[in-house]
Amino acid sequence: MIVVGCRVIAQGLVGRADLNDQEGLVISYSPEKGRFGVRFGEADEASVNVKPINLRLPEDESDYNSRPESNPRDECGICLTELPAMGQQCFYQACCGKMVCIACKHSMSTQGAEQRKSVPCAFCRAPPEADLYERMQRLESRAAKNDSRAHFELAGYYFLGRASRVDVDMGVTHVNAALDLGCAQAQFHYGMFYQNGCWAGTHVPGVRIDLARAADLYTLAAEQGHDHAGMNLQLMLLGGGPGSAAWDPGRAMGMLHRLAEEHHSTYAHHRLGCIYHGLWPPSGPVVEKSAKQAISHYRVTAEMPIESLLNCPACKAKPLGMLCPFDCTSKLGQVSESSYNLACLAAVAGAQDEALEWLAKAVATGFNKPDVAFLPAFDALLKKMRGKKRTGPKSRATTSRASGADQ
Repeated sequence: MIVVGCRVIAQGLVGRADLNDQEGLVISYSPEKGRFGVRFGEADEASVNVKPINLRLPEDESDYNSRPESNPRDECGICLTELPAMGQQCFYQACCGKMVCIACKHSMSTQGAEQRKSVPCAFCRAPPEADLYERMQRLESRAAKNDSRAHFELAGYYFLGRASRVDVDMGVTHVNAALDLGCAQAQFHYGMFYQNGCWAGTHVPGVRIDLARAADLYTLAAEQGHDHAGMNLQLMLLGGGPGSAAWDPGRAMGMLHRLAEEHHSTYAHHRLGCIYHGLWPPSGPVVEKSAKQAISHYRVTAEMPIESLLNCPACKAKPLGMLCPFDCTSKLGQVSESSYNLACLAAVAGAQDEALEWLAKAVATGFNKPDVAFLPAFDALLKKMRGKKRTGPKSRATTSRASGADQ
């Protein structure tokens, strides 16, 4: 199977017969043209657009299709964009096991609609599945090669009865196989399975709630950088207050610090800022309040470059009603609320210019939350920006729980 990044040998070329039997590197793929961009020779030489039929793999790579896939790809196989650990709004090619980002998938779908024909897989040239049953057959074939993503999707098919009757036992078998292969999406969804008896937002009959097991699964996913797993875990451990069965502030703080330090999670930094600011959890402080610590964490999130979020190519390419795979809307919310809370802290400290700068960024990223507590200490300062009274510092404590769908 020929994919971007592998080495190939040209064959059967007419216009560039001099390249036949030469080895090159595949550096791109154009769904519109149906051709790979192959670079022959030195790195500074221009690439040549070649049809898949005029390329073959070297002998030592010809068994590529038979190699087991222990984990889903961490980058789009076409544009090489790094894909998030959450795997949301990324498309799995069941024919060959490759992942495609939403922008590339939409581009291929649009091309097919314009040409009024189905577009084959960009990697193995297999035709699209005719129905869910054919996709399920392809998933079974991939699962036999230890592909964790195939096991994860099959679990959903059996839990929800999408292509057959509901079979919880078979669903558990496949999800356990995905867990053994380290699939973060499986860990996250199975955590919700044990927390609320749902898979992808749909109730599964006969599930026994096990919060301890759910917390363990969320932890495994969060340790791989899965923000939504971290969100659900800290809501479980802190949101219910000291009287809840899952209450564990120490574990929640440890998880958030790991997400922030090891995976540079803007969500974790924002939530830690709220905790040190005293805004979360709602039951009261779990650590000693520290404006210095709160500012340090808020700034990491608030200083995130917003150009990449406002001009995300995946957001522009996605169909209406679908979410961006990189969670841009959620990240903009974190930036705006961290910026606003920094404005609050600066105003309380008497740093008016700094407060107005942070408020300007909060407004630029869409902050407008009329439902939070009114704090008159800095209202007179902040209302200069928009000509009306503003509200107090905001925690994302009231944001909804992460969606269970593989969005």
